[in-house]
Amino acid sequence: MHRHTFLALATILGLSTSLPAATFTVVNTNASGAGSLQQAIFDANTNAGSDVISFNIASGGLTIAPTNALPTIVGPVTIDGSTQPGFAGAPIIELNGAGAGASVDGLELATSNSVIRALVINRFLGDGIEITNGANNAVEGCYLGLNLAGATDQGNTLNGILITNAANNTIGGLTAASRNYIAGNNQSGVLLSGASATNNLIQGNVIGLNVSGADIGNTGDGVRVLAPANLIGGSASGARNVISGNNGQGIEVFTGGQNTIIRGNHIGTDSTGTLDRGNSTDGIYVAAGGAIIGGSNAGEGNLISGNGGDGIELNGITAINNLGTGQHYRREHLGKHRFAKRQRRPHHHEFPQQHCGRCDGRRGESHRLQYRRRHRGGGGGREYEQ
Repeated sequence: MHRHTFLALATILGLSTSLPAATFTVVNTNASGAGSLQQAIFDANTNAGSDVISFNIASGGLTIAPTNALPTIVGPVTIDGSTQPGFAGAPIIELNGAGAGASVDGLELATSNSVIRALVINRFLGDGIEITNGANNAVEGCYLGLNLAGATDQGNTLNGILITNAANNTIGGLTAASRNYIAGNNQSGVLLSGASATNNLIQGNVIGLNVSGADIGNTGDGVRVLAPANLIGGSASGARNVISGNNGQGIEVFTGGQNTIIRGNHIGTDSTGTLDRGNSTDGIYVAAGGAIIGGSNAGEGNLISGNGGDGIELNGITAINNLGTGQHYRREHLGKHRFAKRQRRPHHHEFPQQHCGRCDGRRGESHRLQYRRRHRGGGGGREYEQ
């Protein structure tokens, strides 16, 4: 029976109009047509319920090279690359966007309650993944901006992941299987934008390094925050992000990013916290109010080391009521919090009991920092320094 006829008859009879969820299987790497990823997304979009797109590509390579934009995802779906036979923990299905056209994103979600899992998404001329106006989506176990092996730079032209006016999404997760590697993209690794992009979690990812821990930095920031009340990291086991090797800031919290929480991350080191993989400018740059950096409970402090600028910089008249506790620093210029513009009204910043590794990079040595305010000549700015 035709779907529209079924819906009309069901309405007349007072029956539920919900169709059961379905699984659509990708069986080839064709850009379009039966068995392709494009067709699977078309089918999921037109089927009610929360669907699954699985993979069972029997022969040839596992690279899908779209020749135009894939359909925008408008209904809840799980696109699960881990279903491809031969999957052994690392993604083996690749979406190569080099021929997809100008400004095309790899996958665009305009829906809620969807999951993108275990895909390699690279070389698109837009964003790797864009999530817009939805909620409760997840991206896990993907490589964004790296090659199929997770080793070399094959960045997307814009951001690895862009979230715009979408809330309660999770990038990564608390398990190794959920970890995304987001590196080599020509703008930021992750960009949060829009007043409605709140309560998003960025946890357990490696942003700016490849799977071997080598520097394959995003050209912009590791994480750029232009939206309020989001969490980067956390104190739970597995929540730590490694945000290192990026050509901009490790984390930039700009205007609109008030009440951002940054906890438990390694910023400027490798995953072990022992090797220098510094971001080119600051570890954390904040130009918005109400940020919480670190915390007094176990696992909440960030390790900030090796970056080319300041460990934490608070900049501008809007950077008010920020709180930072429990950070660990290595190398002497990284134990400094810089307030870069003249303060014109009272600002509340707390940075008690920070620690640094005696400025020589050795592990296990720490001492309490005593801060004093210093007026910088001519500029009227302030620095808190050891």
